Amino acid sequence: MSRRDELMKKNQNIRSATEISEKEILSAQQNHRPRSGQGSFAQRQRLEDRIRELETQVGNSGGQMIPVTEISPNPWQPRRVFDEEDLQKLAMSIEEIGLVQPIIVRSVSNRDTSFEIIAGERRYRAYQILGRDSIKAIILSVTDADMAAFALAENIDRTDLTAYEIAVSIRNAERMFPSRTSLASSLGLNRTALYKYLAFFKLPSFIINDLENCPGLLGRDAADAIASLLADGGDQALSSLQAVWPRVRSGDLGQGKVVGAVKAAMKNHAMVRSGRDIKKLFVGSEQAGTITRDDAALTIKIRAAMLTSEKEIELRSFVERIFS
Repeated sequence: MSRRDELMKKNQNIRSATEISEKEILSAQQNHRPRSGQGSFAQRQRLEDRIRELETQVGNSGGQMIPVTEISPNPWQPRRVFDEEDLQKLAMSIEEIGLVQPIIVRSVSNRDTSFEIIAGERRYRAYQILGRDSIKAIILSVTDADMAAFALAENIDRTDLTAYEIAVSIRNAERMFPSRTSLASSLGLNRTALYKYLAFFKLPSFIINDLENCPGLLGRDAADAIASLLADGGDQALSSLQAVWPRVRSGDLGQGKVVGAVKAAMKNHAMVRSGRDIKKLFVGSEQAGTITRDDAALTIKIRAAMLTSEKEIELRSFVERIFS
């Protein structure tokens, strides 16, 4: 038996590798594929090794009862919406068979509560539903950077967590790391993936406001594509996006089609502008001015240098005669 299996065997409620079925192993491998090659896999593996170290501490500690009111969620928790039905089911399960695993917390000072959750927020919320006064918890010493990394690493691959929720947590966690490179390394993300998440914060406020209420409206690839389009297209792209966005919000336009729809709107706007009839006026080979006709007006522009005082008087008289 390997050293890791020996440690896992000692841990309460944690099975050894030999007790895990082949089907579970295959499922775990499918759900936790490396995100971006050898480097990111190694970085994620180091984080998972650190989590296993904490699990070993959990198994050897036993836990203690602490007041529910003295606990607050992990401030870097990416999940903004918890499924109420799932929480009710979990609460019923705890009511029936008790708490299978303690939650993991850290002690904090100068805060509204005495503890912050490292892992187990769903169990904590289920206890709140049940109206329980206290919950069994393991108290560990964990840095802010580890808190941020654990919260994200625990959730970043879950299909029910939106890219915007992850992006907000990454943004909140940035100050915990000396650079974005170290942040990406801690999460097992490559630089490209990290910047796609951060692209959300290059979007205009009318989109961000809608994402706060409905975070699943955009994925990270769509957010990155829209941010790039805005950077290239400027004000015209922004105004076209503002016209298109209500269709996304209502569900009439899929997020993958937003950029195409904005480009089409920009092209249509350009065609309308180019629909003006412009005729240049020449005196010999030198351009003297223009006559422009569009839906709003007929505009005549003549360079002042091309007009003598006599010609200007004659031109004004001619225009007045037309409208008299």
